[in-house]
Order: sequence, then structure tokens, then C-alpha cells
Amino acid sequence: MPDDAVHQEKRRLARNMIDDAVARGRTPPLIVADAGYGDAAEFRQALEDRAMTYVVGVTGKHTAFTIDAQRTAPPYQGAGRRPPKIHREAAPTLKTLVMAAGRSAARRVGWRPDPAAEAAGSR
Repeated sequence: MPDDAVHQEKRRLARNMIDDAVARGRTPPLIVADAGYGDAAEFRQALEDRAMTYVVGVTGKHTAFTIDAQRTAPPYQGAGRRPPKIHREAAPTLKTLVMAAGRSAARRVGWRPDPAAEAAGSR
């Protein structure tokens, strides 16, 4: 190992590999990563910054607001700038949102052919 080699997190190594591929004219059509990468906001932001299409796993501990979540501003006191609109409640965890959506909201996503499903469909 070279003397000047330093430790880099896997997400940074992956980002560098993606950048190298793009520099060589080989832009990936889709980036797929597990929660080891998806839980890192820095990695997701790097993909956003590069306008890349991606699907990453995340753990249920992350939080998010639904599209219909309402933000409100406290009453204006008449002096200074008006207070900004904010979410008055904490965002629910992704696990909570998934459980609330129920099983019927789930969609199967596959990244390679499923031989068992293909065999069942050919009968």
C-alpha cells in the first residue's frame, strides 16, 4: 500500500468512482445503493448535485414530511419581518409513514429477472 494512502469512507470512494466513469464518458443510467450509502446525506446530495438518477435504501429512522404537510407562521406582532412558515410538529419517521400507508401502497421493484416469477408466468 502506498505511504500516502489515507482512509476514505466507502461513500466517498463510490462518489469518486462515479466521477471517474463520467469523466471517461460512461455516465451510469441509474445508481442503486443500499442503506450503507443511502443513509449518508452527503452521498445522496452528491448524486443530486450531479443530476443522477438513483435509488438508495435508507433505514426507517430517517424522517420526512408528506407532500400535504402544512406549514404555518406564528401570528405577526406588527414589528419587523413577518415570521417564516414552519412545520409545527416533528416530521414522522419513514417507518411510521410506511406503516401508515399500508401494504396496498407497496410496489415491487426488481433489478434483475426473477427466474421463479418468469417460470410461474409461463405456465
